[in-house]
Amino acid sequence: ESRRLVGAMLKTAMLKETEGTFAGEDLKTFYARVPLEVAFTTTSMSALGWYHHGGDTLYFNERYVEEFLKTRGATVESLKRDPALLQNLARVFASTFVHEAQHHRQDVWARDNKLPRLYHQGDEVEAFQTDALFMMQKMRVDKKFAEWALKESESSSLVQGDLEYARRMEEEGPRYFDRIVPNTHYPETFSNEATAWCRILWHNSVSEPIEAELARRDRLGAAARKKLEAAAPGLQKSYPTAAAFRADLMRSSRATLESYLQGSKTAAADAAKHYNQLRARQESVAATTQERYNSLVPRDGVRTERGIDAVPPPLGMD
Repeated sequence: ESRRLVGAMLKTAMLKETEGTFAGEDLKTFYARVPLEVAFTTTSMSALGWYHHGGDTLYFNERYVEEFLKTRGATVESLKRDPALLQNLARVFASTFVHEAQHHRQDVWARDNKLPRLYHQGDEVEAFQTDALFMMQKMRVDKKFAEWALKESESSSLVQGDLEYARRMEEEGPRYFDRIVPNTHYPETFSNEATAWCRILWHNSVSEPIEAELARRDRLGAAARKKLEAAAPGLQKSYPTAAAFRADLMRSSRATLESYLQGSKTAAADAAKHYNQLRARQESVAATTQERYNSLVPRDGVRTERGIDAVPPPLGMD
């Protein structure tokens, strides 16, 4: 009960910390129509926060709350009585809140457009850009926050990291994250292109063995088919090897195999359409982020990336 209450209090406090920023306006509009719950949980992960697709809950690592309170000689109960303590905790979490809320927005967009949740590297690039731009703007428009952040960064690696990303955003622009996030943070995650191709390749790899197994079933006698169907397990969502998949399909029911085959066929047929929808959304969000960045860091000429027009003049022209 105490966790639930603190989660609700922190949700309100974090939303308040985003006010006066582009991210804050986006989230105000979004959460006016979509429910939001903030929950704390224990985990072996080092992540500060995360979001699970299909839900409306942002999760935060309880360990960081405990560390925050311990260094201040406070307890969870203190958060209920001390508004300044609660505000400072919300400040520590604000950037991560914006990041995970962006994943929530991505997921709801997919739901609204009847798409499967095809998580890819571009989702993380977008979330990093959104929270870095938030921090960059927040440091400009909220002087009290800026003073707190600079002091807090002397002892908090979390705030240090947030300020570093804000600096990178200001000095190098959104495209810095296009370069660094896929290669450094999420090299194991598929790109949008790879996600689309894998759905096609998976169908191509499973359709032939499934169709061959269905044809084999047709050649079995009635008693053999009945015995096989009676003990048939379902197929798993994924397999570590092709051999493991083939072993299971030999034991699965006809209905399971036919359903699995149809599902992979549909996924492959929809891969290009879904890719284009995701790319269009990603490009639209990227354009908005660039426009917002440009408004904060105005320069002469066409603006694409900080420093691109800051080149030395030709010889004899300076």
